[in-house]
Amino acid sequence: MLINEAIHLRYRKMTVRKLFTERKLVEKASYRQPLLATFSLTSILFLGGCSSEQKQDKVEITGASTLLPILQSAGESLEKRYPTLRVQVLAGGSTKGVKDTFSKQNDLGAVARELTLEEKDQFEVFPVAYDGVAIITNSSTNILELTTEDLRKVYRKEITNWQSFNGVNSPITVVNKSDGHATLEVFLQHTQLHRREIKSDVIAGNNSQVIKSVANIPGSIGYVSIAEALAAIEINQPIKLIQLDGVKPTLSNVEMKLWPIRRTLYLVSRGEPSPWANVLLDFLQSNEGSQIIKEANYVPIS
Repeated sequence: MLINEAIHLRYRKMTVRKLFTERKLVEKASYRQPLLATFSLTSILFLGGCSSEQKQDKVEITGASTLLPILQSAGESLEKRYPTLRVQVLAGGSTKGVKDTFSKQNDLGAVARELTLEEKDQFEVFPVAYDGVAIITNSSTNILELTTEDLRKVYRKEITNWQSFNGVNSPITVVNKSDGHATLEVFLQHTQLHRREIKSDVIAGNNSQVIKSVANIPGSIGYVSIAEALAAIEINQPIKLIQLDGVKPTLSNVEMKLWPIRRTLYLVSRGEPSPWANVLLDFLQSNEGSQIIKEANYVPIS
């Protein structure tokens, strides 16, 4: 489908976009109307032989790996609808998403943490979904619940054996995330720990790497997106979710703002998004997009 037709789709939704434009007149860096859906990752790269027009029919997104599950499904849906469109996503953490957006190396940046005041001033901001950061352990532990203070002691290595929590006699292997990942920043903010305080046994990158480490190491503990933890449990990965401060790690508790470690997921752009990025953003506001978010175990923004 030609890009003009896709742009026409955008203008048929002006009743939604008008809200964004009016708010933009009030504040320099506006939050657009909450998105009820997701984005899209489809790691299909252009090879040779494409026309110059086809090469422009793409949306490039970089940033938070937390958003990959939604990005993939949304990208596949859009590419079926628009055969010339390619939605490309490169993960690497929220820090990469912000840096690439600032230097205009992408169409949209994916960010899985709250934005700073400077970032809000620089970017157009699109809230997409709510997510929780879950505490997971290897399924070999018989621990069901921890407190935030327990987490502080574990990650400082003040407690090193699950017996201290009336669990099995097993050393605790601390899995931490590497710098540049928003999940680390959200975890530090909640626990009020400093990076230098954490004594890690294993350092992993994205959520899937943390899950793989915890699944493979008896007695290990880590923290990841609730959405990805639930997906891993569904395919029988040997991990389990831990209650935190007496609250069960469920999507309903994330939605009701009861889960202690909760965050908003964003897409950002520097200036007005490109035409095809706007097509993607319109899709994210649709009922179909909202359903994709739910199926990926995230909470749409209502």
